[in-house]
Amino acid sequence: GELQFLEVYLTNANAPTGFKLTLFNDTVAETDSVVDLAGEPVGNGYSRQTVERSSTGWTSIALSGGDYEATSKIVQFTATGAWTVVNKIGLITVHITPKLLAYADLSTSYTLASGQALQANMKIKAA
Repeated sequence: GELQFLEVYLTNANAPTGFKLTLFNDTVAETDSVVDLAGEPVGNGYSRQTVERSSTGWTSIALSGGDYEATSKIVQFTATGAWTVVNKIGLITVHITPKLLAYADLSTSYTLASGQALQANMKIKAA
């Protein structure tokens, strides 16, 4: 994610057209890409949720503790069958080859059953 931000901003690389939020259960390494992530639910209504590259997708950019922080809209993941446990949320690009930009621990681990939903958003702080 760090590389993507620097390339787009400093070398005019192609910016992503949008973003997706993804849930997973993995220990992330600094150099991990989207294909390296394990523990993303499969089937049973799971799909990565869209966050537009606009003020609709990113509802707030404001100072927080002396640093700027961007906050995405709230998205909902809904299970139509049992999901495996998830404990992280990731921000990935919408590209031919998606890139992992950032991830965060969820407040707790979740195992969704059919009919349950999880609402989440992403906050990115530039420090």
